[in-house]
Amino acid sequence: MKKINMLLFVFIILFLVGCSKTNNIQIEEKDEQLKVNFDVKPSSRCDNIQDENKKNECYNELKKEGIAVCELIMSPFKKELCLANVAIKIAKLEKDVSKCNTITRKLERENCYMTVGIEQLNVSLCDSVSFKKADCYTQIAAKKGDTSICQKIQDEKYELICFFEVAKAKRDISICNNLQKGKDACYLEVGVEKEDISICHAIQFDIWRFSCFVTIAQKRQDHSICENIKNELGKYECYRIVAEEKKDESVCNLIQNQDFKEECIFQTNKQKGNIEICDEIKVEVGNIYDEYKKDFCYLDIAALSKDPRLCDKVSDESNRGSCYGELANIAINDGDVELCGVIKDEDLRDYCYRDVVLETK
Repeated sequence: MKKINMLLFVFIILFLVGCSKTNNIQIEEKDEQLKVNFDVKPSSRCDNIQDENKKNECYNELKKEGIAVCELIMSPFKKELCLANVAIKIAKLEKDVSKCNTITRKLERENCYMTVGIEQLNVSLCDSVSFKKADCYTQIAAKKGDTSICQKIQDEKYELICFFEVAKAKRDISICNNLQKGKDACYLEVGVEKEDISICHAIQFDIWRFSCFVTIAQKRQDHSICENIKNELGKYECYRIVAEEKKDESVCNLIQNQDFKEECIFQTNKQKGNIEICDEIKVEVGNIYDEYKKDFCYLDIAALSKDPRLCDKVSDESNRGSCYGELANIAINDGDVELCGVIKDEDLRDYCYRDVVLETK
């Protein structure tokens, strides 16, 4: 299942071809679409090697593969950041914080310390960073299930978030009960994690209670959970989200409002990757809403299908950039070097190469 956004009603659209050959990287044209062939072996091949010498050789090979990706980057500054990411990845894999000392830029060096600290559950490495210190403490606290680590955070807001994350990781509602502030937000985290609608009922704030029911309904693909929502429009929104998740138009028939029902059917068909529904959207001259709807219809299906050619169908230049940006983020999350290679915008492509080295397997 896709990663589920806790604020279900907020949708953020985040912000593709160089000709180069480096080692085992080759760019070729196929079916009018440029793709990168990049032979990356799983990093687990290193983790499972018993002989230390051979394991080190394996890590060095992995490092070279990452450097080969960085060599595709045109911008010297972004290439430097990419090489720093390679060092961070190797330091994490080898669990060797000394590798971080090879990074010249302070921000990336501290990010390396934090990454290794989280991997080793070493709180002292969080102490040595100035940037994202709270995040470092929070991730280790959640992994260890230890709220005492949260107390090292000076900012009250981030300290609370740390408690929420530990409560979620431990699936422990008692941590929420002991909080003086932020109980509802904590209940939301734990309720969704446990998929326990009884916890949703304990939430006082209407919007967070709604989010709790909807997120669990989406995770379970169970529209009956929507019945717990008293507000009719909220209930319709819940039905739509479940219909999209299940790719099941029949759920839309539960919606009494005709406009909401038609929108539900449209969105569900879009989740099925049905490009024809985008082509059929009529855009009247000067109608910004129709233009936006058509553009983001193509964008959403481009993201679902990982097909950059659909971004070319987006009429507005800014929206087209958002389409390529969304593909870049997908490529980074998936560790997909090939997808980075088909991004036409040089800055986005460099950004994609820069960060994808952290995720390649």
